[in-house]
Amino acid sequence: MKNQFQAIGMLIGDLRNGRSLLTEGIVEDLQDNFRDILMQLGYAWYQKVEGLEYLLDFHIAEAARLREFVVHEEGRDYPVLRIFLYDELTVLIIRLNMLVNGEEDLLTQAGF
Repeated sequence: MKNQFQAIGMLIGDLRNGRSLLTEGIVEDLQDNFRDILMQLGYAWYQKVEGLEYLLDFHIAEAARLREFVVHEEGRDYPVLRIFLYDELTVLIIRLNMLVNGEEDLLTQAGF
């Protein structure tokens, strides 16, 4: 499975280190990354692949970890990009929790 979190994490690292970014088309690329993550994990869930529980737990933990890095950087450069990342990571955590738990009270389970 391709690891889109690597690209997202590298972008967050660039934001945290104050690097200049070319933002044209970046939100669209990120939308594709988040969509790919969810589609790959949804397919793995549907196929009940070996190690599925670990795979889903890992992705929930990684999304939560990356989300924390974005929160602590509020108010700096690229606020629209930071808000987008924070919101997309939040939605991803909620959706992954739904795959794991299959329950509707997802915000509470996800710690929100």
